[in-house]
Amino acid sequence: MPELDYAILADHVRAERGVAYMIAGSIDTIFSRRVPVGQNVGLLLRVTFTQNECGRPHRTEVFCQDEDGERLANVTGTITPERDDSLPPGWDTGALLGLNFGIPPAEVWCLCVRDPRRRQERQEPSTTSAA
Repeated sequence: MPELDYAILADHVRAERGVAYMIAGSIDTIFSRRVPVGQNVGLLLRVTFTQNECGRPHRTEVFCQDEDGERLANVTGTITPERDDSLPPGWDTGALLGLNFGIPPAEVWCLCVRDPRRRQERQEPSTTSAA
């Protein structure tokens, strides 16, 4: 199964030809004078694939939910990694995915990244709070 290598929250992200570009990266908390608050965010993901997983599509889902579990934003996509034959045998192939999206107003929200075939989710907590 593909593995999430890392996820970085930022103001804006772009992934192009294996290079990541971001503005104000590595955010984990957003402060606001008033809550609830909406927020535009960028999410940079690096997913790794074994040689056998390359050359075929893999569905990915990213969503934000509030503290009650209600989904606030949902982004789905497909990654089809191509094997780089210059990699040493046994090395995984990495694929970058840059997503920019808006999260509707909420007091507290959590960002979740998952492969729809898996039941387990990887959560990156992000909160909004009054400053």
